[in-house]
Amino acid sequence: MIRLRTLPSYHGCCCPPSCRIINPIRSFTSTPTALAGHNKWSKIRHKKGAADAQKSAQFSKFAKEITSAAKAGGTNPADNLRLAGLIASAKKLFMHKDKIQAAIKRGGGIKEGGAALEEATFEALGPGGVALIIEGLTDNKTRANKSVQYILKGYGARSTPTAFFFDRKGRVTLSSGPNGTQLSTDGVIDDVLEAGAEDVGPVEEDGTVEVICEPENTGSIGKAFKEKGYEVTGVELAWIKKDDTQVTIQEGTEEEQLLEDLLEKLEEDDDVVRVWHNAA
Repeated sequence: MIRLRTLPSYHGCCCPPSCRIINPIRSFTSTPTALAGHNKWSKIRHKKGAADAQKSAQFSKFAKEITSAAKAGGTNPADNLRLAGLIASAKKLFMHKDKIQAAIKRGGGIKEGGAALEEATFEALGPGGVALIIEGLTDNKTRANKSVQYILKGYGARSTPTAFFFDRKGRVTLSSGPNGTQLSTDGVIDDVLEAGAEDVGPVEEDGTVEVICEPENTGSIGKAFKEKGYEVTGVELAWIKKDDTQVTIQEGTEEEQLLEDLLEKLEEDDDVVRVWHNAA
């Protein structure tokens, strides 16, 4: 038999601190506890874990982008400029070939194991009245719906029609002009009109220019720019937010943080491919 001995209470005891029994879990000394290699290992492990998590997040993002590109423009990189560009970028990051192929198959409607995938689109209003369109590919629409609704509810968002806040358009992204020349709106406009596109945006911070067109013309316009010597890095169908319905969220507010957290959580979901919003 094991006998349990009750330790005496030292509450109000006048004995010196050295005679008291101190719980070893907590340290009341101002001198750091010396555990050989503990702090060093914690830092190394933290850095390695952060690096691994960042790499995993990059691969996950590329996989979804590849899936989205294959869904929109077909699974053959030779005929799908956006897909070809994403594959090249993924390989530069040493993304495994099997993961790339799995993402392409997923975009073509085939999941590992042969399960068919279906498109799923959800519309919602998020924090601050920001309109959301959530595009997904899933082998179980019921599961995907429950997952998305659970995430929306957790951030104060609700399902409601929002497509009227956007225009469904084709979007071609150009990275450089013929022979690697720097892009400008004026320099692109003639080729935009010749190709039959509707509009061209300003030069972005990264030097790219977006060309907007009707959805059915997206592939042919992307090919036309490619044949003229432009570097085409994006060919996709997009939900373009209307200028007169954009919502401005004040910086540093709770609404801004909620919206950022909501978008991040949605993009982490396995069934979600893309999230569009009309925040300014």
